[in-house]
Amino acid sequence: MENITFANWLAALADPETTIEVVHTGIRRQPLGWQGATETLNAHLLCFVETGAILGKADGASFRLDAGDVIWFPPDTTRQIRNAPNLNSAVTVRIRFKLLNRNRSVSWLDKPLIKTGAWELAPYLNLMLNTWRQKDKNCNDEFGALLTAFSIRFNNCPDQDEKHPRRVFNQRQRDRLMELIFNHSGPGLTPAKLAKAVGYNADYFSRLFKNSYGVSAKTFLKEERLRHAAQLLLDGDLTVKEICAEIGENNVSKFHRQFKAMFGVTPNIYRGGK
Repeated sequence: MENITFANWLAALADPETTIEVVHTGIRRQPLGWQGATETLNAHLLCFVETGAILGKADGASFRLDAGDVIWFPPDTTRQIRNAPNLNSAVTVRIRFKLLNRNRSVSWLDKPLIKTGAWELAPYLNLMLNTWRQKDKNCNDEFGALLTAFSIRFNNCPDQDEKHPRRVFNQRQRDRLMELIFNHSGPGLTPAKLAKAVGYNADYFSRLFKNSYGVSAKTFLKEERLRHAAQLLLDGDLTVKEICAEIGENNVSKFHRQFKAMFGVTPNIYRGGK
């Protein structure tokens, strides 16, 4: 495997000579006392904890993942995962894939990386999972576009500085914000309304949001609407113009530009030429 920079990782994802093999996707519920085998696999593994908590070791280093945490294992990592004690079960979303750029296995990570409280990553993982299922596993372009968007979001998620922690939203506030954002895909939801929902003025809310999610609330809302549009492209027969109306975008040309900037392909290519 060859380690490359994050910029080169994005370039590899955009390279037409890159192939992605999705080895496995799924939502797994681990029962009380569950413990996985120690394994070393030559594939990337993305693991998001929906409920509960899991403990593990990766190349000898111990870690704990709580609900909302995401870990990215690069290929050739020796790992072992088990349920945290005193918890009945844990539910995880897992995506395992291989990425070959010009016949070389590549990774932008040389060791596992954890993002804590990264609930905003869940929709991208679920969309990758659904894309793989709906396209009968023949979804290199669509999956690659989603992996690009996920990689950027994952890289932008803030890492906590233990000596000088940044002020961020608490879990109750995060849950409230994600509930509002994920259930309102139209233009009616604004940063000002989100600020009001958690009881902060606009300026302070903007700082906390950027600290918590790595991007501005305006950008997050725009990307969530585009993600919803991507799901509509896969799920139904709405035209691009109808999807624009659904997410509150009046300018179809602008929607095309924003969609391609986020997913790397046009809406029609993403849909698969339907």
